[in-house]
Amino acid sequence: MGEPVALTELSPSELSLEPIRADALILLQSDELVLHLEFQTEPKATIPFRMADYRMRVYRRFPQKQMRQVVVYLQQTQEMQEQHLQLKAFSLQQHQKELLSIEASTLPSLCGLAY
Repeated sequence: MGEPVALTELSPSELSLEPIRADALILLQSDELVLHLEFQTEPKATIPFRMADYRMRVYRRFPQKQMRQVVVYLQQTQEMQEQHLQLKAFSLQQHQKELLSIEASTLPSLCGLAY
């Protein structure tokens, strides 16, 4: 984003059609942005679909807001490949990192924020 953004917490229940289950989930929002941080212990084939589901739920509630999604893995993984979901007229790509490879000072830029 390149500029400071003040964020407030967004409850996952505000977006729920049905319960969402994640290892750990953080949703924050500003006037223009929703930041979705998800923490996982291991890669799962269902993560790209789940990210698309979150994105559509946020869009339904806040169509004017951009969304930044980051998956952080809490342990080293054998297969750290970029995950994406592409349907005929829909495409989604989320960012992912291993927690051990993230320097604390780079976390804001990883999330698309600048301080």
